[in-house]
Amino acid sequence: ALYTLAHEFAHVYLEIPNTESKIDEFMEREKEIDKQIVKWGFESELKETKKNYMYGIESIKKESSVDAI
Repeated sequence: ALYTLAHEFAHVYLEIPNTESKIDEFMEREKEIDKQIVKWGFESELKETKKNYMYGIESIKKESSVDAI
């Protein structure tokens, strides 16, 4: 839950909208958000979350669309 909250706060902090786009653009924005989460000290929560954008990226790439995330 902490990862999810930090992730959503990072969207606001970095002024990155939570909207659909091409999957490559989406993934790059989400990685930037996860990097901010690490800066804030939530790396352990990030690693505990299966579907994150820095450490769990392979499982996300296998999803069929951005909507599935």
